Amino acid sequence: MKEVEKKKIKLKYLLSGLMLLGFLVIISFGLLSGYKVIKASLLEEALDNNEAYAKKLARTADQFLTDSQDTLAYSADIIEKNLADGSVLGEETRRLQEQANSFNSAAVVDTNRKVLAVSPKTVNVKDKVLDSSGAREANRAQRPNITNPYITITGKLVVFISHPLFDANHIYQGLVAGTLYLQDHNAFYDILGKHPYDDESFVYVIDKEGEIIFHRDIEHVGEKVDAEIIKQIKDKDVGAFRFTDVDKQRFVAGYSKLETADWYIILQRPHELVEAPAKWVVQRIGLTTTPVFILMILITLYATLRIVRPIHLLAEYTEESLVSKNVEKLKNVPSFYDEAQSLKRSLVRTLSSLQSQVEFFQNQAVIDPLTGLTNRRTMDEVLGNWHKNEIDYAIIMLDLDHFKRVNDTYGHAVGDQVLQYLAQKIKNHARTQDVCCRYGGEEFIILLPHTPLEEAYGVAESLREDLAKTVSPCGDIITMSAGVAEMSERAPEPANVIELADQALYRAKETGRNRTCTSRDEC
Repeated sequence: MKEVEKKKIKLKYLLSGLMLLGFLVIISFGLLSGYKVIKASLLEEALDNNEAYAKKLARTADQFLTDSQDTLAYSADIIEKNLADGSVLGEETRRLQEQANSFNSAAVVDTNRKVLAVSPKTVNVKDKVLDSSGAREANRAQRPNITNPYITITGKLVVFISHPLFDANHIYQGLVAGTLYLQDHNAFYDILGKHPYDDESFVYVIDKEGEIIFHRDIEHVGEKVDAEIIKQIKDKDVGAFRFTDVDKQRFVAGYSKLETADWYIILQRPHELVEAPAKWVVQRIGLTTTPVFILMILITLYATLRIVRPIHLLAEYTEESLVSKNVEKLKNVPSFYDEAQSLKRSLVRTLSSLQSQVEFFQNQAVIDPLTGLTNRRTMDEVLGNWHKNEIDYAIIMLDLDHFKRVNDTYGHAVGDQVLQYLAQKIKNHARTQDVCCRYGGEEFIILLPHTPLEEAYGVAESLREDLAKTVSPCGDIITMSAGVAEMSERAPEPANVIELADQALYRAKETGRNRTCTSRDEC
């Protein structure tokens, strides 16, 4: 009883499904890759921008602190001449405090840290002794000084900027100082409170211990930053990094260290805000390409039907040709299988009938057994085919110099090894499309399709130079001579081109060997 074959899926459905799946995979991969590339670019840009802006803010803050110290130095010159005049001291502290909103308060302090004058008057510390760490530090320093933030007797978190006072004999008389209230609005707050992002990004300043000394949300001042931030900034004065805080929120940040104080300015931005444009771009790409995707599906379905019809006819006509031994219908099938099984059955039968021909061609020597290169017979077939199809080409004919001496000196076994060595060198220097042939004895030919004479000459020279500096299997360097020719009006037939290449090879031999000549008399 004949076995009933299971019905196979039709090729048109198989191809359509595979193509649609391929489109989906490609588009999905493209969108995903695009998203990753855009996201990486945005993150890199955000890191660069944050670092650049942190550096800019650091320069501005440095300039502010430098200007503040210069202002104090100017006042010090005036005060030093009028230390006994309380009205001058009062006027100068008022000017310092009100000028350009640089300081929240200003004061003149003697060597015992007693306040001689203060502005504004609401800071009720006149005639009192300042016992804050900042005042003590500045008094000890007796030089221009910027303190780390500390709590004053008024309960303010401040930075104490001071300049020493000396009399005419250069004896220390005290200091003039301005304070920045880090929890109040002032010029320093105005400088650092602005940044280029109108979102949840923020700028803050920390000291070397990681304590926040400035933040737009004043309640954060005095807090400690995450240990990860301190770890990132400890080795460099400027840079950018990504980190995840204790609440598992991801951020990108840039930072820069001030030159005038041991502080770091940090610009921090939420990671999701940086990535958001990438998602938007991918969504827009997806919406924009949907009509194109639909059109591609329709074109694919149409093309699949057009592709399957000739294959189906080939399968049908193959069955007929096996019976009728008439292949005319097969020849007339458009250049474009009922079922896959039908085609498989037809191919098996056809291949069986062609087996004898296949064996015949396999038994024909198309490859030179010694070198593994194409033999002369196959070379002639290739050239004939190129000539028939009007393919431009060039030929390199090459010959080992003094090869007979190798055979006479080292024997034919070594001579064969030298030929194999040369064949491998030829393969190494030939291009993918080139055909490498053994022409006979120690003569070889390289066929170079779609290649002008100058380019073929370059290939020959590269091979010759390689041989001339490499020791061959016989223990010596073996050189070669080569002739190069191309198909042209002068040499339209393969035989003409080979003859020109042979003549060029002869000139190379006659002019001293170990050189390449062309059919244009160029050596």
